[in-house]
Amino acid sequence: MSLNPEKAEARAAARAERKAKRSNKEGEEDKRLRIATGVVKRLVKELAYTQKEIERQKAKIEKCSKDPNYDQTRLPQEKAVLAESEQMLPEVSKKISQGVESLAALVNNAEFTAKVTKGLDEAKALVHEHQ
Repeated sequence: MSLNPEKAEARAAARAERKAKRSNKEGEEDKRLRIATGVVKRLVKELAYTQKEIERQKAKIEKCSKDPNYDQTRLPQEKAVLAESEQMLPEVSKKISQGVESLAALVNNAEFTAKVTKGLDEAKALVHEHQ
């Protein structure tokens, strides 16, 4: 059974497209580096957010403690929220250190970096910035 020329051409184009997609796939090393870099970036953002939240909560407590119309029975709850946020700081900092160590191990492995095709400069910059 022979295909008409239009169908044969369409099949060839589809085959070429599938082949191009396979060749553009991310390598295992690239994926590991991308994930490790993403972890550190996410944790740094989380730390910054937690610090902002602590400042906001402190300001809120200060404002509420001076306001005579504020329900003073809620003040201990506000302080508990502040304490909870402050307890998160060491935990997030520890996770950042672990993530940076993991990322540094990847970046400093010559065999690994030889196989990486993208993201290496960003990973190196993150390691340098947080060590």
